[in-house]
Amino acid sequence: VVMEVPGSEFVRSGLTVVGFHGSLALVDGDSTITVPAFFEAPPEAYFDVITVDVDHSTEGARRDITNVTPRIKIGGGLVFDDISHQYHRSLGPLWKEIVVANPQFSTASFEDVGFGVGLGIRKF
Repeated sequence: VVMEVPGSEFVRSGLTVVGFHGSLALVDGDSTITVPAFFEAPPEAYFDVITVDVDHSTEGARRDITNVTPRIKIGGGLVFDDISHQYHRSLGPLWKEIVVANPQFSTASFEDVGFGVGLGIRKF
């Protein structure tokens, strides 16, 4: 099942509606290319919040999570969606394996909201 991703303009317009005025970096494209390239440009960049909306394959999700988790500030958050999606059943176990089991993160999983959302806050 292919799900259309609305893109960065959709996110920007939604954030404008709720009054967001902070710094924001949104990158559209194939995460196998865009994520490593994004982190290569400012190698010292760390973020308060990173949202991972992956290509929904097990390998793609694993790659994207492991690429971004080292770049989350202490006290910063990771949002990972679709952890209970009926067509992407590997994402929930992957979330638990990589983030929930990682002692660097405190986590909460909301499997009954939409297609499921995992939240992780980096402790150290």
